[in-house]
Amino acid sequence: MGPRKHNYIAVLDIGSFKVSCFIIRMPIDIASLPYEERLSSISIVGTAELPSAGIRHGTIVNMLAAESIINAVLKNAEIDAGYTIDHVWINSSAGNPKLHYHSYQKSFDGFVSQQVMDSLYEKAVMDIYEKSDYILHAVPLQYMIDSDEPVYNPIGMRGNDIKMDLLAITADLPPLRNLGLALEKCHVEIGGRALSPYASALGCLVPSEMETGAICIDIGAETTTLSAFKNNNLIFADIIKIGGANITRDIAQYFSIPLSSAENIKCEKGTCNIYGTEHERIQIPVIGENMSSPTFETASRADLARIICARCEEILETVMARLQATGLMNTQYKIILTGGTAQLNGIEGLSQKILNTKPRIACPVRLPSMPQTMSGTAYSVVAGMVHYAILPNDEIPPEKLFKRNYGNNDSTLKKMFHWLKYNF
Repeated sequence: MGPRKHNYIAVLDIGSFKVSCFIIRMPIDIASLPYEERLSSISIVGTAELPSAGIRHGTIVNMLAAESIINAVLKNAEIDAGYTIDHVWINSSAGNPKLHYHSYQKSFDGFVSQQVMDSLYEKAVMDIYEKSDYILHAVPLQYMIDSDEPVYNPIGMRGNDIKMDLLAITADLPPLRNLGLALEKCHVEIGGRALSPYASALGCLVPSEMETGAICIDIGAETTTLSAFKNNNLIFADIIKIGGANITRDIAQYFSIPLSSAENIKCEKGTCNIYGTEHERIQIPVIGENMSSPTFETASRADLARIICARCEEILETVMARLQATGLMNTQYKIILTGGTAQLNGIEGLSQKILNTKPRIACPVRLPSMPQTMSGTAYSVVAGMVHYAILPNDEIPPEKLFKRNYGNNDSTLKKMFHWLKYNF
């Protein structure tokens, strides 16, 4: 048997509505390939998806149910791929994520070396951990050397002082630990985590949008997430606990029907356009009847449209308020709309009315061999996890995030990594 030519990893989108998995085959030397060649060198060889259970707002609320669903999705994907995986990359919206913007400075003499950069990173990480449980991301936004002129790669430059502007995203540890325990019981280790809005943007933004400025709005089932990119860096992220499931519950309550029937009606007949629906009728199952052979009554499609429109307006107005509070709505950033609810008829026009700019409805981009059945707006997060797992980024490396107060004591580091492996 010759040397192995490929590695395999899995990426998971662990959501409140569904759990999706891609298994990726990649060259064993992928780290040596240029950016674009990495994308073209991979293949999606296994996929799986099941309705979610035991998870709400990205947080485990029923361990046994969540563990069972995640395990089933992983096993189904492994069967599809014909390969057993041991590492997964996952999205995360649990733990009340928070954003922190900091600046850090260090004096040096001569040239900026990797040692200087590592020392600057360590200073930043130690400071953040003074106030936070866990660092999800630490993204240097820019550097400056002896001046206020931005520098994006300072290695090899000469100077006396270096300053780093940093975006750190932190989270509370217990909810993340619970998700780690569920995956441990599925006999896989976490290869990496990405904040859900970050992953969604990676999955559906094109390179020019990341460079010139874009805001990604992902309207999922239980959450709506926001992220903003500029100069190829994540500069803002937020999670709002409202989404498409609220629309489904509104429909179910108004028409007194089961949630499953409300979801079907939303997907098949739902629209944000009230005009033109006044004379249309839709069929509503009569609750209490035998659902295997139900009877129906008719209702106005305009009533359905009003219910959907009212909740979508609330979601988009909340998004608008969050973005205005950050000043991002005063920019010329392009608006990108994705997530399962972005498939609703008429939501593009409603978004334009409320956000005062026409959005682009975005599906996942730039992934080879992506199955057609899993290429719609609902799959931006799982596609983004593929990008996050295989492509280089400018974040402070994960191994730097865990060294903080442990110095160079090898035995202490080994104990720490053993603890991380056990708990995550």
